[in-house]
Amino acid sequence: MGRGKGVVALPAIPTRSRCGARLGRLETQLALDALPRRSPALALTGEPAWRDTVAIRGLETLPVRLRA
Repeated sequence: MGRGKGVVALPAIPTRSRCGARLGRLETQLALDALPRRSPALALTGEPAWRDTVAIRGLETLPVRLRA
């Protein structure tokens, strides 16, 4: 059985477990961890609330306070 050169077959896996989704979550977590170091005037005042829908996963709220 011949296969075309350069053809890549990917397994049928749910979107949420693909590398891009994981990378996006990691990038967001790294940005949240770096926020207090990079912007000392900002302080997290609570835990971020995550929106978890089928189409888009992201921050629902990010409670911060601006210090004087």
